[in-house]
Amino acid sequence: MGVNVLRWGRSLGYVMLVAASSGMGHAAQGAPHGVRPEFVELRKTLPTDQRVGLEFLTGNMPSHDMTGLSVDLLAENIKYAYKARAQFDWARDVSDEMFLNYVLPYACMNEKRDAWRKTFFDELKD
Repeated sequence: MGVNVLRWGRSLGYVMLVAASSGMGHAAQGAPHGVRPEFVELRKTLPTDQRVGLEFLTGNMPSHDMTGLSVDLLAENIKYAYKARAQFDWARDVSDEMFLNYVLPYACMNEKRDAWRKTFFDELKD
């Protein structure tokens, strides 16, 4: 089943989410991390366009974030990244590849994982 699931997803995160929600256990064949049930539940609550962001992030997140990152932090990060993209004209011109790789991530390498995006959005939106 893991091989069949691979055709459906745009990212490894999606493969892991589908595998987990279909009862395959922690991960599809070849996936480096298990997926937390909280991430599966988060995916259900997100608007369709934001699910791509979750799938990208979970498909590329380090193992310590896969097991320890706050689901609330991840959800808030995704919400405000997409909110900024929708609200600002210039942000709509950013390609999907650029957005996913350089705007959406909640942290880079060893940066502290904290809820910075809402504060930045609120302070800089005007």
